[in-house]
Parts: sequence; structure tokens; C-alpha cells
Amino acid sequence: MIILALVCCSGAQAQTAAAASPNASALQVVSSSFSTNDGMVTVLAEVKNTADIKASEVVLEARLKDADGKLIDVISEQSYGFVVPAGQQLAVRLFERAGAPVAKYATAEVKVVDAEFRRPAPPRNANANRSPWWIELLVSWGPMLLLIGVWLLFMRKYNGKDSYQSKLLDSMTEQNALLSRQVAALESVAASRSQPGTNG
Repeated sequence: MIILALVCCSGAQAQTAAAASPNASALQVVSSSFSTNDGMVTVLAEVKNTADIKASEVVLEARLKDADGKLIDVISEQSYGFVVPAGQQLAVRLFERAGAPVAKYATAEVKVVDAEFRRPAPPRNANANRSPWWIELLVSWGPMLLLIGVWLLFMRKYNGKDSYQSKLLDSMTEQNALLSRQVAALESVAASRSQPGTNG
């Protein structure tokens, strides 16, 4: 339920942000003109951004008509490097090889087909998402402390009472004690045999 609520909340925020962003209608073509030369058609236009944020990746379309108002040619171009800052007016040039006899070109109408408006991301507070100092210390020194703890545990078990070395040492001590008792017994037997009168 919590995840579903978060997803719904994110979707609502995205829809709100999209609704708040302006569209291509915020760009207005203030003036336009055209010229022909060597079989090329060049269209000049002035575009004004009425939005409060900059417009980029502007797609312009120029419709060229003859004296009777009949459409005879179209120039459509996406200007990736054409950026219109908020509240400013810039000129742009479109050119293409003429698709009709240049003598028939009479008027040019330019309109904005599409544009992208991106609001700048709010500045992030560097200390807002910063972890407490003790967590940073634990993260930085945690692996080393864990390694030291494992090493101490291993050494304690290695040198402990139930370790192989301890058992081996106890076994050797018992063997030495047994040998000492056997030697003492043999010495006692040898001493008793060496005394006179012991053989009857």
C-alpha cells in the first residue's frame, strides 16, 4: 500500500509539472521574410519567447505560397542549437533548395511546430541528505573493525583451551609425567636389587 501511494504521488507530481510547463504556443513568430538566390530559398524569422523559462530544440515550419495564396513549398527544420531565453526575441534562418520555380514564390508564413521547455532543477542542499557523522565513521571503519574482530576470534580459538596446540601440549605433559613415573619405578627396582640380602 505504501509503495502504491508513493507511485501515485509521483505520477501526480509529474502530471502537475507537465501541466505547469508551457508548450509551443509560448513561442510567437513576430516577423518573417524570404529571399531566393541560385535556386535556394532562405527564410528569416524572429521568434519571441513569452514563457518564463527558456525554449530549446525548436521546430519551425515555413510555408511558401504563390501570388494566389497557393502552397508551393515547405521548409521544416528542427534547430537543435536554437535556444530562445525566457522573455527574449531571437532571429533564425531556414534555407532549402527551391521546390518550385523561384519566380512563383510570393509570401512566406512561419510557425512554431514544437519546442521543449525544461525548468531548471532546484539547487540541492549538500547537507540535507548527509548522514550523521557516526554513520559515516562506521561505514568507513566498519570493514576494518570487522576484520580485526574476526582475527581476534580466530586467535582466541587458535590459542584457547580446546585448540590443537593446547591439547598437544597437555598430551606431551602427560607423557612426560608417565615417563617420569616409569623411570622412578625402574630406579626403585634397581636400587632394591642392588641392596645386599635382597636375593634371600
